[in-house]
Amino acid sequence: MLENIQRSTEQSYEPDFNLTDEETLIRMEAEVPNVPVKFWRSVEKKLHTMQKGGNCAQMPNIFELAFENLVWQQVKTSNGTFSLYSAYFDIRPLSPAPTIRILSIIDRVVPTVPAFCQIWFENSTQPVIANVSQYRFLWNKAWGTGNKIHPFSIECEVPSVNNQTVVPVAVSVVENSCDKASNLVKVTHRTLEPGKNKSIAVCIKRLHFVHEEPVLKLIEYLELVRLLGAEKVYIYALEPQPNPKVERFIRYFVFPIYKEKN
Repeated sequence: MLENIQRSTEQSYEPDFNLTDEETLIRMEAEVPNVPVKFWRSVEKKLHTMQKGGNCAQMPNIFELAFENLVWQQVKTSNGTFSLYSAYFDIRPLSPAPTIRILSIIDRVVPTVPAFCQIWFENSTQPVIANVSQYRFLWNKAWGTGNKIHPFSIECEVPSVNNQTVVPVAVSVVENSCDKASNLVKVTHRTLEPGKNKSIAVCIKRLHFVHEEPVLKLIEYLELVRLLGAEKVYIYALEPQPNPKVERFIRYFVFPIYKEKN
């Protein structure tokens, strides 16, 4: 019987280990959304020429990227490890310049390494190099910085191409501008369709109240952001609340919405 179970298990997993390169890429595109699979496939045959100044800033092979898991791409530097989640191209009017913002986690409160972005454009055979202009701390230090990892937005201003703003398709973060990157993050750029209202979403940090009873303030806050135009509010309820009133608030406001969507 044990042999039959082992044989059945091997058969059920066998296709996963015998995929063609094309099938693997299709599966990767569906399961790992922060990898620019479509772009990489379009330039795969030209990879040997996709370099700058000899062996400088070569595009990494997506089969050789450093993943912490299927979500976070990693960069190990002399001043900490960066885990990259996603990247966005920002050309909003209030942005001082076209900027790539990379959502990441870094095992430092104050990263000091002078890193670079290798920025890839459609049909390009070499990247544009830009300095990391800012490590934007995505946390209120007054809430405490005792954790080992911290959220950041790694930001690079995107130079113009032939005096025009061109949307990048991928970005790599490296410590030295000529390094061959261990990461290649897909750059997302969403534009609003004409005539459609701009949607606003608000995120609330993890709720954890032991002695305080902020339920009325939380309700007032939700009503206020709704009146100010927010269409969605994300509340992180990661654990049962030690305060029963907060737990009832979550069950009343959060759980019914979750059940409707699922």
